[in-house]
Amino acid sequence: MKKVAHRCRRVLLVGFLPLALFGFGCHQKVQDKAPAQAIAEGEVPKTVEDAMNGASVDLQSQATQVGNAARQQDPAAVAALIELMHRPDVTKAQRAELSKCLPVLLTATRKAADAGDPRAAEAMKAYNISK
Repeated sequence: MKKVAHRCRRVLLVGFLPLALFGFGCHQKVQDKAPAQAIAEGEVPKTVEDAMNGASVDLQSQATQVGNAARQQDPAAVAALIELMHRPDVTKAQRAELSKCLPVLLTATRKAADAGDPRAAEAMKAYNISK
């Protein structure tokens, strides 16, 4: 009887210990990941341009275009930002900074579309199709 009980404990320990450790390890990774900080709508142009500071002239030029579109509250800023974010020569750190701007631009574009702006409605439609 003792041998059976010992084997059962051993099987349980060997079987569930890796699962428990794996679950604990995954939980730690989720907690350690820092959430993206929200930015104000007026900070989008500066954030985009600062993210590309020191990058190639082409990237800086495209960042300036995104910044100008955001300043003018042009719905095309959403597509321009997404295009910039998907470029292969954008670094991980730059992409992280740019990703802070997308929710802000989407919110502004959605509000403009709800207010009856046809260009904003078209930009939102294009964004939703591309997801």
